[in-house]
Amino acid sequence: MKKNIYRRRRLCALIILIIIVLLTKMLIFFCRDYRYAGNNDKFQKSYIVYEEGSPVIGDNSMYLEEVLAQCKNFILQNEELKSKYPYLNWKNVEEATITFCKYIEMSNGDVLKNEIAAKYYSPENKVLVMEGTYVVYNEPFLKRILIHELMHDLTYSQYLSSNLLNEAFAEKLCEKICNQNSIPFTYSTEYTYNIWLYDTLENVFGTEQLMYMCYYGFLNDMIDLYTKKGYSNKLFNVLENLDYYEKNGKNSVFKKQKCEKMLKTAEDIIVHLTHNYINDPKNNCDKEVVIANCKKMLVSDEDYFLKRLE
Repeated sequence: MKKNIYRRRRLCALIILIIIVLLTKMLIFFCRDYRYAGNNDKFQKSYIVYEEGSPVIGDNSMYLEEVLAQCKNFILQNEELKSKYPYLNWKNVEEATITFCKYIEMSNGDVLKNEIAAKYYSPENKVLVMEGTYVVYNEPFLKRILIHELMHDLTYSQYLSSNLLNEAFAEKLCEKICNQNSIPFTYSTEYTYNIWLYDTLENVFGTEQLMYMCYYGFLNDMIDLYTKKGYSNKLFNVLENLDYYEKNGKNSVFKKQKCEKMLKTAEDIIVHLTHNYINDPKNNCDKEVVIANCKKMLVSDEDYFLKRLE
């Protein structure tokens, strides 16, 4: 009889202890400064590094060279871009060459062939068009692709370590050139998080300042200054992993929950960055506009994020 009583008491004590631990964890979760960014490192273990790869070059093409020359002219004759960004690689764009590419070997043994239509290869200042790709047979789309690759050439910098922003800058500038020259343009669905990240950062810093900080390599320091040390890398890392996981992860309820937590980690950093930057007296911002824009770009409709912006 006494043994049963002691057993029940120990069980009750264990249950009470578990409840206390859970309540403590919930209290910490809801009260801490960074609700998601401070606790979701387990969802972002790998760090995705952009790699050039080793291309196996194919034949030259007079047709590709003619289309590339037209695309160069669209870019080099754009005085608006030259006046805004005189420090970019205008000479490189002028001297860029083009050729077909059989495939690209990556350091992990993977071979890129049908996965991409074209690529800018910086070691040789060359645009590579994959052999057999359908874009060659659709000139407007070919121009759109080549302008995108030339924009990689234009904005190439040793400091642009995040492929998210590499692609976002190329897409944004490509859109501008295409629209000005009546070339059909739509954003690729593959660049959803690239464009989202760019838009959120542009909303904080402004278009020209964002480009300048990225090109000269102090964007990460600026993000860390207005959030926490290392949170710039956390921001880029979690979005790159989220992009990879959504494309390659299993379709399950767990996958959906994992993706939501990873996205909230990025939103948590963006919201804090936005709030802290616009409330610094040194920065001349239209606070109402910046906050309104940030709210529109939030995917997670949570009071936590909205309150952090106020």
